[in-house]
Amino acid sequence: MNIKTLIIFLKMVQKQDQGIWINDFLDTDTQNGKCFLYCLNAKMIETFTLSDDCTGYKETYAELSQLGEDLVEMNNVAKKAITGKLFKPTKVMTKGADLDFFTGKPVPSNPLLVNKLFATPESFQTLNDYCLRHNGGERSAAITCSNMAINLCHKAVEEM
Repeated sequence: MNIKTLIIFLKMVQKQDQGIWINDFLDTDTQNGKCFLYCLNAKMIETFTLSDDCTGYKETYAELSQLGEDLVEMNNVAKKAITGKLFKPTKVMTKGADLDFFTGKPVPSNPLLVNKLFATPESFQTLNDYCLRHNGGERSAAITCSNMAINLCHKAVEEM
């Protein structure tokens, strides 16, 4: 049983207002019957019985358990993250608007953390001027490291 098939089945169960009537899913030779049995055994769905007050006739239905609800929600969050729809831009962009994949809590949108032990240059030119103040091998090392840092920043922004 693959996860995609199970998620499709769980979403179908979730859409039913009163749950699904289990008699429709007792044939384990069908795909839905196999999914029903698998999800029931894995506690992704749970059954309940309703009785008709007039006749006393009882019918058994199934609905998603908390585990089933959680799996469908995780799938929804994963799809939004993959398609880039997890963060909905607004007219005013705010920091921390992205949501963590697992917790759903806001996370900082800038992956690069500030190191407050060092000053932040006003521009790349200011950084380059600072590197050029050094002599000989120190100058070469400073220019190399600053440009590697710039490339890393560029790569991080592109991956966002």
